[in-house]
Amino acid sequence: MGLERRNQKRKKKKREHIPGLAARSSSAAASKPNISSSLLSSLRPANHPTQPNPTPPQPKPKPREGREIPPPPQPPPPATSDLGCVLRRRRRRRRKEEKMFYGAMVWDPWLIVSQIVCLQCLYYLALGLLMALLVGTRVPRLTLLYLFDFATLTPRTTTGWCVIAAFLLAAAAGAAFMLYVIERAKKCLDFAATLYIIHLFICIVYGGWPASVTWWVVNIAGLAIMSLLGEYLCIRRELKEIPISRLRASV
Repeated sequence: MGLERRNQKRKKKKREHIPGLAARSSSAAASKPNISSSLLSSLRPANHPTQPNPTPPQPKPKPREGREIPPPPQPPPPATSDLGCVLRRRRRRRRKEEKMFYGAMVWDPWLIVSQIVCLQCLYYLALGLLMALLVGTRVPRLTLLYLFDFATLTPRTTTGWCVIAAFLLAAAAGAAFMLYVIERAKKCLDFAATLYIIHLFICIVYGGWPASVTWWVVNIAGLAIMSLLGEYLCIRRELKEIPISRLRASV
């Protein structure tokens, strides 16, 4: 054993002293195939993979064409059948119609004065005609006393009842006049109150302060009839449907 080891050491020393021999031995060792690896590869079957195949990633399912995702449910809209919504819509429609037919609200004092004078004259004209029909047949002479004197308004006589009926009918006629002279429902009360205030001043100038309760009751009732009936007539006219054919023809 000792002699073999010594011989190997001597061979190594000789190789180290000869450089070409050492390079050839190293290249030959490198070129020699590994017997163990070649044996293992020959023993494996041809179809058997060297490494286990990893599982391929599964593709994500695509959505079908023509099938959309439904949106999330939305809360139902608020009910439009409330009374407040209906009233707001009517007010907006009235404002639009007022702007279309009456123009924008402009302060015109001359127009207001002319409307007051026209309505007052028409009221006294209707009152005079009714007095002539109802009272003129009962008295020998019809004067301004029956129009501006508070003493003629009395429920004690038939003539007094005819005068009361003439005043109330004249109030209804004034409401009809306001439909064409004023044309606005919101202004009926103002013009009716102005008419009866002027009538009060004329009565004070003609026969003094009215001291009869019947006169006050009749004139307050006439004011209510004129203002309420005038508003009703104007509102009915404002709420009428506008035919589209007429508007197109005018345009």
